[in-house]
Amino acid sequence: MDKLTISTILLLSCFFHAEAQTHIHLEMCRTAAREAENFKALNELLDQDRRTGEEQLKKIILPDFSGYAQSSYQTDVPNPVSLTDFPFETHTVSNFQYHFGFLVQQNIYSGGSYQIQKDLHRIDNDISQLDLDTKYLALDNTVDDLFFGIIIARSNEKILDSQLQIVDRKLADLRLAFEQGLVFRKTILEMEAERLKSEASLTECRSECRKNIALLSTLIGKPLSEHDEFVLPSVDRSDPVADPSLTRLELENQRISQSKKMAKAATLPHLGLFGIVGYGQWPLNFFSRTPSTYGIAGLHLTIPLTDWRDTQKKQMLLNNAAQKITYEKMHLERRRELEDLRYDSEIARYDSLMDVSARTVALYQELSDELGSMSALGESPVSEYIVALSKLTSARQHHELYSILKLKLRLQRKRYILSQP
Repeated sequence: MDKLTISTILLLSCFFHAEAQTHIHLEMCRTAAREAENFKALNELLDQDRRTGEEQLKKIILPDFSGYAQSSYQTDVPNPVSLTDFPFETHTVSNFQYHFGFLVQQNIYSGGSYQIQKDLHRIDNDISQLDLDTKYLALDNTVDDLFFGIIIARSNEKILDSQLQIVDRKLADLRLAFEQGLVFRKTILEMEAERLKSEASLTECRSECRKNIALLSTLIGKPLSEHDEFVLPSVDRSDPVADPSLTRLELENQRISQSKKMAKAATLPHLGLFGIVGYGQWPLNFFSRTPSTYGIAGLHLTIPLTDWRDTQKKQMLLNNAAQKITYEKMHLERRRELEDLRYDSEIARYDSLMDVSARTVALYQELSDELGSMSALGESPVSEYIVALSKLTSARQHHELYSILKLKLRLQRKRYILSQP
């Protein structure tokens, strides 16, 4: 085989290896999960509802055109003869009356209800968008749990695989020592049992990793492979996300404020223009027997006289609702403060644990190396080496776990959702 063929094979193997292994990032998974849940389509529907509602509200300030038609039979009609004592020829009014035409109305003043309803519509849309954003964060948190579950499983897998390699090397040395008559058969059996224990732990760890990969793949709607490399995210330097629960209370408070204005607007006079153009036997012109065109134009003024009583009751209910929101907001802010303190204390605890576990790893590393050399010379039982090696592996796993969980908490602290009590 010539050098060109060998180079080609090596190049292709490197290419296929790179093709098979993909770097998976947390933010990439979050975005894919939102796409899989069709959140983009939901956003578009919300925008459409917002535009449609704004168009409907414009009917309040735009002229209103309508048509009408009426046909009737009257048992009594005006009698022109009764208007005078002089007998002269007159025409009686027909009992059948009909007319049709068009009516146009234009509001001039309605107590500011248009702007109030416009603000209420905006608040309702903001609450709908907030509900969708809350689902965003809840979905992101689910993705984070699975992603970090994979990271933790991969870390444990790496540590356990390293331990298994150490056990295999030690087992090979013991078998050689047994052939030379330096150790007993029991020593080899103890090390083989430790190997089976390590292999079982490694198998369990890989199964957990495969499970989380399968769940994450289903959640984001894209295939993920066991060969993919899941990149540990960096510390998020962005500002914390506003708590949806507190934001919703602020919007509810705005809604109550606008509802108060709407209740007050209902008690104010309403002024408008109207115009009528029609054709037919207009009942007011009973001297004419032939259909004709007619028109009317004018102002209409509506002054509510009894609505103030209902408005006072509405205002009282709205004031009570605003007071409840104030108390609930204080309660949530207190819970938020306590939750932030809990996150901070947990992060500080993991900092301390990482420091202790780092020193523990160094200690058990030195101890296992010493006991490994002594057991090879028959100066120490292999069981002591196995115990030291197991504790070393556990200390390394805990050190990596503390580091990953600390990072996860720092990310979640800026994005957690404070659930309603």
